[in-house]
Amino acid sequence: MTYNLSTLNGEKITFLPEKGQICLEDARFLLVSADGLGTLTKDLISTLGRDRAKGFLLRYGWTCGYNDARIAQRQNPDHSELSLLYHGAYLHSLEGSTHVNVLKAEINLEEKHCLMESTWSNSHEAEQYCRHFGLSEELVCWTLTGYASGFASAIFGQRVLFREVKCVGMGDQYCQVICKPVEEWGTELEGELDYFTESKISEELEEAHRRIKKQNKFLKQVMGIHEELNRLILEGGHLKDIVEVVGNTLGNPIIAEDRYLETLAAWAEPGKELSSFLLSSIEPASDFIRKQLAIIKREKKTIDIICKDHSLLPRTVTPIIIESNVYGYLSIIHSTKVNIELIHLIAERVAEVIGFILLQERMIFETENRFKGKFIR
Repeated sequence: MTYNLSTLNGEKITFLPEKGQICLEDARFLLVSADGLGTLTKDLISTLGRDRAKGFLLRYGWTCGYNDARIAQRQNPDHSELSLLYHGAYLHSLEGSTHVNVLKAEINLEEKHCLMESTWSNSHEAEQYCRHFGLSEELVCWTLTGYASGFASAIFGQRVLFREVKCVGMGDQYCQVICKPVEEWGTELEGELDYFTESKISEELEEAHRRIKKQNKFLKQVMGIHEELNRLILEGGHLKDIVEVVGNTLGNPIIAEDRYLETLAAWAEPGKELSSFLLSSIEPASDFIRKQLAIIKREKKTIDIICKDHSLLPRTVTPIIIESNVYGYLSIIHSTKVNIELIHLIAERVAEVIGFILLQERMIFETENRFKGKFIR
């Protein structure tokens, strides 16, 4: 079987179930579930932290792309570097990672010039990230950009990097990437190259130790909030008391709204205008907000809402549930840097307490009405 770049299609992939192999020419490939990779990313972020997971996935993608480029060069020795770059884009689509639309591609080995600009649609990585974490404040297609960077570097013969400038994981309609040699990126790459450097296990352990100490501090904060919430429930505290205690402890604005986005209770530091944090006050972002709230209502899960095209601050939003129905929404505003996992824990616990208090108030109201009805009769 020959590998002809110009006619590459699904027929060139050989399935050998009796040997447990899938081959593209002499290269072995695997069919891997996108959901499985999404779970792997989620676990890496939870275990290693976001930065370490990002570095791991960038390096993994780089290695895959670099190796695929070497295979393409070996199997297509007569093709130009530009043709091989297009081949890398085709492989990305063929492997089901994302659909690539090349907007611009230039390469000149003598002048050491390489420029490529593409859009990606249906990125499996952005899709999976949003499924597990909701929208991100940062670009999230780490494996895909690593793959493209490794492939292009192998073809160009020196280090070039793809970088996202738009990402579905941040709420954009599509992902967009630009490729240039490392030297041409200049200060824009500040800190980024560190992600491509493998760290020693001792450094990983030291970093893990620092993260554990930091998490212990947050967990103490969570436990303190938990104890305060229990105390307020026993003392018959009101919604205003609940959000005030949590807001003061976190130092972040917190808002409870019903399903019609009417404010039930809210807290912000003195001097801050509460109305600017309300979901109902963000008219330009209303369509986007409605879609996000529909996800929360349908799936009854906590998500992070980020609307980068508007002044709306990022926030964690969790449903307030009463008798299996979504009664409203609790928002914790990210006015300061937050630990997302722990903010989720706090938000969900506070929403439970608010739901409990609202249910109590409803039961008291219904009981009083029944007694009034009996008295009148």
